[in-house]
Amino acid sequence: MAAVEVWQIDLSRGPRASAASLSAAERARAARLLGAGQAERWMAARSALRELLGERLGVAPAAVELAAGEHGKPEVPGAALRFNVSHTGEFALIALAGREVGVDVERLDRTSRAVERTLTPGERATAPGHEELLRIWCRKEALAKAIGGGLGWAPERFDTTAPGPYTLADVPVRAGYVAALAVAGDALEVIMRERL
Repeated sequence: MAAVEVWQIDLSRGPRASAASLSAAERARAARLLGAGQAERWMAARSALRELLGERLGVAPAAVELAAGEHGKPEVPGAALRFNVSHTGEFALIALAGREVGVDVERLDRTSRAVERTLTPGERATAPGHEELLRIWCRKEALAKAIGGGLGWAPERFDTTAPGPYTLADVPVRAGYVAALAVAGDALEVIMRERL
């Protein structure tokens, strides 16, 4: 059974590594983000990702080469290591694995009304309440991200009760959030870690 590491990152502390570890394109993307603190939190998440990838690949964070895969999902060209990032508010998750992986995290204080329109018959049969609706949404997003690009992201086409060749798991995270993980294959060992 292959392990998947899921790192919990506190984004309120700002970028972990120097912003110099980010590429010019990453800094430009951050500069385009609107909203209080969005650019700082995005850079903090990206810096943490670069640190973790650099540690696994044995290179400096700034030397990690990132490229868009076939469906636009970021990858390290030529590396077997797969990863995915999700963040909301001041909290991020980074999943690292040796196979395709997707992760999503949501705040419990957000509305879940729109999620109801995306439920499949199997999901609707569970009669989900607010928290379960957000968990289903996390599973859908994680599955779409694991597939890579989400096939045009039509959430009603992602049935979390029948994920095909992927394994879905809810992951335990800090209070006030829910999260899920999708991994290619049928066996899953999740190792939760924190980076403060």
